[in-house]
Amino acid sequence: MSELLTRFEPDPVAAQITQPDFAELEHKADRRVRTRRRALAAGAAATVAVVALAVPSGMRLFTAGPGESGAVDGSRVDIVQGGADAPKRAAPPADTPELVPQIWFIDLRTGFLVERPASGAQQCGLAVRVTVDGGSTWSEPRTPDALRCGAPGRAASGQRVRVLDSSTVVIMADAVGYVSHDAGRQWTTYRPQTRTVDQLPAGVLPEPVCLRLAQCGTDNRLEGIDPATGDRLRLRVGPQLGALREAVAAADGTLWVPGQAADGRYGVAWSRDRGRTWTTRLFDFSGADSEGPTIATLDGRVVFVAVVDVRNGSDGAQLVTHAFFRSTDGGTAWDRVTPETLPTERLGQFGAYVARDGSLLLDGGDRGWFLSRDGGQRFTPAASVPMTTTVYRVRDGYACFDAGTRAAYVSDDGLAWRRVSLP
Repeated sequence: MSELLTRFEPDPVAAQITQPDFAELEHKADRRVRTRRRALAAGAAATVAVVALAVPSGMRLFTAGPGESGAVDGSRVDIVQGGADAPKRAAPPADTPELVPQIWFIDLRTGFLVERPASGAQQCGLAVRVTVDGGSTWSEPRTPDALRCGAPGRAASGQRVRVLDSSTVVIMADAVGYVSHDAGRQWTTYRPQTRTVDQLPAGVLPEPVCLRLAQCGTDNRLEGIDPATGDRLRLRVGPQLGALREAVAAADGTLWVPGQAADGRYGVAWSRDRGRTWTTRLFDFSGADSEGPTIATLDGRVVFVAVVDVRNGSDGAQLVTHAFFRSTDGGTAWDRVTPETLPTERLGQFGAYVARDGSLLLDGGDRGWFLSRDGGQRFTPAASVPMTTTVYRVRDGYACFDAGTRAAYVSDDGLAWRRVSLP
């Protein structure tokens, strides 16, 4: 654990972290609300959460052989045996409109609020407000002239925002983009291009090309954004998984992506060379979960996987099956974890993260977050963690937001949280 905490120092972590797509976070927030509603209704469904975090080793389930080699496009696929039965496939739910506003922090003091101002009944383009003092003060809305209320020919919808660092913001519409290198004070108009690359530059985080998981199927395309030009950098080789939900970067530079194989099995893929090649681990667990798995990691070596299967029994009652796995060597070998008791049958269904002290936190849906200090053996309620749609790491701590309630919080250790004042 001491090695893990050393690797979680702010400077090395900051060097690897870039900010994900706001559209992806909007869909993630909406998917979580939609999944919770589905969980309370009858109907066949399969739901999986995949998370990477620090836990001790245990019973060995699978060990990669020393002579394993790549399969397709430099990737390698192995099977991890699980104990849950594969559910019947269920039709994915319909997608819903994007959510605004969104709040995204770069560090505990620097944050961006993205919203869509209104002028009477007129809908205006996306605007950015910035704080550099942790929310004590916020700038006036900053937006490209072409997106201001009343601007001729303004596109009122279809805009996506990416905050790449503390100064670079990109707004992309259907055929035109706007990039700012001074936190939104000045904007340059450009025509977004997509360039195919063998690997991404350091500090550029890939994102799934397909964001609406119900429509993604076997789509395994990943791309990042060039902070200098705003162009899309699409990786030539993707993981052997589809329905990709997100990508995260570990402190050692490893890129992790959860998803679903063509045969319905869920798995995790990672790359140690910025997306040039990928290694994939598939779990012996299948479903038709349009929500997709989630993933989080600190050092890129210790991994915890929670699988939650919710489906109907023959008598109409809902049956919930759990399968928890862990790896302490970057995914080469996996162990089975059996919690003493489950505080909620939805434990791990919606997300997870690791606090600065190495504690494991799993989202329990409407029951809130639960904390484990022994690698997933025992859980207690984490009442101090806000019931928000997502928790993510920033350069020197953690942040979270809830678009539905327009609330944002920051924390330096992931356990004690402070609500941020919003304009």
